[in-house]
Amino acid sequence: SGPKFSERQVDRCSALFFFLLAVSFLWKSVFTRAVFLPATLLKGMAPWSAGVPGVVSAIWNPLRWDGIAQFYPWRHFAAETVRAGRLPLWNPYQFCGTPFVANSQSAVFYPGNLLFYLMPTDRAFAFTAVLHLMLAGWFLFLLMRRLGCGAWGSMLGGVVFAYSAWEVAWLQLPSFLATSCWIPLLLHEVHRTMSGAASGKGGRVPAFVSLGGILGMMLLAGHLQIAFYGLLTGALYAVVLLIRLARAKGVRAMARPLLSFTGALLLAALLASPQMLPALELSAVSHRTGKPSASGFRAYTEYAVSPAGLVTLTLPDFFGNDQDPTNAYWGYYIKRFPTGQDIGLRHNLAETANYIGILPLMLAIFAILRAILHRKSSRNINILLFSALGVIALLLASGSFLNAVLYFGVPGFAQSGSPARSLILWSLAGAVLAGFGADKLRSRAPSRRESAIVLGSFGLLVAMGLSLGAHCVSAAPPDLSGAALTVGEVFSRITLDWIRLAFFAIAGASLFLLASTRKMSAIPVGNGKKLSITQIAIMLVIADLFVAGIAANPTAQPEDVYPPTDSITWLKQRVGHERIFPMNQHWSLYATPHAFLPPNAATVYGLHDVQGYDSLLTRQYKNFADKFAIANALGLRDASPPEVGNMVFFQTPDIAFTPETGASFAISTFPTGPALLPGVDPSFTGSDGLLIYPLASNGRATLRLKTGAIVPTQPQWVEDSPTRVTLRVEASNPTLLDLHDQFYPGWHVTIDGHAARLNRERQTPVFRSVSVPSGYHRVAFRYEPASFRVGLFCACLGLMILAGAAGRALWRSHFAPI
Repeated sequence: SGPKFSERQVDRCSALFFFLLAVSFLWKSVFTRAVFLPATLLKGMAPWSAGVPGVVSAIWNPLRWDGIAQFYPWRHFAAETVRAGRLPLWNPYQFCGTPFVANSQSAVFYPGNLLFYLMPTDRAFAFTAVLHLMLAGWFLFLLMRRLGCGAWGSMLGGVVFAYSAWEVAWLQLPSFLATSCWIPLLLHEVHRTMSGAASGKGGRVPAFVSLGGILGMMLLAGHLQIAFYGLLTGALYAVVLLIRLARAKGVRAMARPLLSFTGALLLAALLASPQMLPALELSAVSHRTGKPSASGFRAYTEYAVSPAGLVTLTLPDFFGNDQDPTNAYWGYYIKRFPTGQDIGLRHNLAETANYIGILPLMLAIFAILRAILHRKSSRNINILLFSALGVIALLLASGSFLNAVLYFGVPGFAQSGSPARSLILWSLAGAVLAGFGADKLRSRAPSRRESAIVLGSFGLLVAMGLSLGAHCVSAAPPDLSGAALTVGEVFSRITLDWIRLAFFAIAGASLFLLASTRKMSAIPVGNGKKLSITQIAIMLVIADLFVAGIAANPTAQPEDVYPPTDSITWLKQRVGHERIFPMNQHWSLYATPHAFLPPNAATVYGLHDVQGYDSLLTRQYKNFADKFAIANALGLRDASPPEVGNMVFFQTPDIAFTPETGASFAISTFPTGPALLPGVDPSFTGSDGLLIYPLASNGRATLRLKTGAIVPTQPQWVEDSPTRVTLRVEASNPTLLDLHDQFYPGWHVTIDGHAARLNRERQTPVFRSVSVPSGYHRVAFRYEPASFRVGLFCACLGLMILAGAAGRALWRSHFAPI
């Protein structure tokens, strides 16, 4: 027979196994010049579309766009600022200046993002993805080993979790995986805490320290909705284990673990304070603030997964995908507008990703069946608990009544994203169940009856999914793109899905039938060698999930990532400290938008921009931008396109407030003179398709008399960095220095080193102003938010606790007397 590995050997090699698996999955971005970024999406917009022949090859995906339009500029800006020896607390390049750390997805202080500061930003995306894919699989492996599952079953569970469709679909938006990978380790520590309380023994590291550290990492990783789901799961699991502990040892036994959980929450809050306190400060004044309402809840649940999503449990490409032009994504949801009209809008593949593999589904069914038949076993109780978690996750994803509890009962949850993101918990539960199923298949062969129930249940699941999917095709609204599809056409598009389903269903059925008929724990593979059923199952699962997901995320060449163009070069040479004013007016969910130099691109080039794209922006700035809006398709003057409420355009410069923006050039891709800038000719016509027009501007920094008249002598720039702006001012009379950067708590001003009062500008209160006496003065603006200073102090306190716990553990390991 072939080499045999003991459980201990598998444990020792588990981290290496998941690392090599992650490298294999992302081999193209690890071993070639390709970067793990959807940068080819840029080629559909000016100025990068110039010279691109024909139609852009990349299929438009507005969520994947965030990888290159949000996360790349954010990571690039943070890395450049840190390398310059500064903390990136403020981003001066979008929204006329905006808090940066307060955007939690910037994740500036998350240790897992250290690679972005140590290597080129575009290369770092692949290596951070490798790191977190490895952690996702390995942490699930550790959880299952803690729950009593065998090593090979735990290995299979780790593979399912890390390479499930949900994790892979969000892989190019790094905060999703960076947050979700910690959930299994959190549950591992919850279980360890309870086990220690039940046995009366604690680990070398106090439970509250390990729990708090993991929670702190989840919060720092950046995606607060996913962190909330992780915290909710950990809390529910802890409650169940506490009840079991109280029944076994009495109510008093609950005291120690409850203290541990309380201490863990406090420690996590301390560690995450430098990021969380600024985020809370921004959220209180953001464009998303508002009380939960019935209409808001209806809009929130409209984006949920429909019952037809059941079909993608076995046919993941039923609704199409983003990499096959012959099977473009067409899934939809129904949106009800205030007029009472129901319109079908295209959903997004990532928001409905629930595929965990064919064999894992069979193994999960088998695990649940065994658990029902043998409920008294502690392992089977864990299986039932994770089965319940899977059901809860699917109910949340489908927009059920459970969402109302969170939407109306949890402060801030109403501002979170789609309910379908709870599918992360489905992936977690499915992975655990599949691992236990594989372990049970190895330890005790299934009976013929059990095999029949498993295969029959799987067949029923396939039939139900096909029925609901076919109904979804026939019920598609007529105004939806792709609604003319017939069931036959949809079935003919998914040839690879049918092949995958048939192959892995037959392979899975064969494993069950061989195990039940021959009572085999291993299968001959030739030359006297044998592979255990679990090892074969792992190989089948890897093949299944790799085939389904390895091409889901596009790569690009480094030169495709925000390349310089002649218009960009011209602007960088002339704009200086002033701003640019791109006149974007439209966006799209269905095809590459007719946009140019889109929001956040200026951050990469170091250009100050009036527009921006972020999940949190101030309400005052959104209201200011609305003044520059033209009526949209709904008849509303809204700076945000109807498709994306987090994006802010400045759509026309033809209003009185334009000089106050500090923008010296307007940008377009079409002749705007006759319509928006009458009588104005372009200052530059780039070969990249951009037309650059001069704008009448008061300058980003302006001296005014108290009467409002502008002083001809303008300030001189001394320093212009993200958190520091220093100007020299000379005036014969007392004046007002207006700095057209966004007014926000945390900005302070000094005149000749003495503190002065920072006010809102009179003409446009969204900006800053300070009274300056006559004479020659040095005016310095500094961004030193109290929320960050307090958070930094709290984080230092938390790190001291971690250091103390580490020192205690080291002493007990090596120096404590025996």
